[in-house]
Amino acid sequence: MVKIRVKSQRKFTILVPYFALNIATTIMLTNFVWKKITQSDNHSNELIPTSKSPIHNKLLKPLIKTAIKEAKNHRGTTIFDLKSASGEEILIRL
Repeated sequence: MVKIRVKSQRKFTILVPYFALNIATTIMLTNFVWKKITQSDNHSNELIPTSKSPIHNKLLKPLIKTAIKEAKNHRGTTIFDLKSASGEEILIRL
């Protein structure tokens, strides 16, 4: 379970189970969604040319699935910890 804690004026914690991460990556890497993601690069109004993604979604899917499986073995590891000068804190922990 991934825990996202945000401390600002009010404290709250978002718990993200691993099965939700698996479902989200499956949906995100479907052909329909992947085509929409790569099409958005073509329609941007930036002057800097952007390249297509170097990794195809069929290659990326097993890599993400493996990363999620490995994350289960490293519970308690802090991924992201941010403390601003105004007193807001964001902590993402496995």
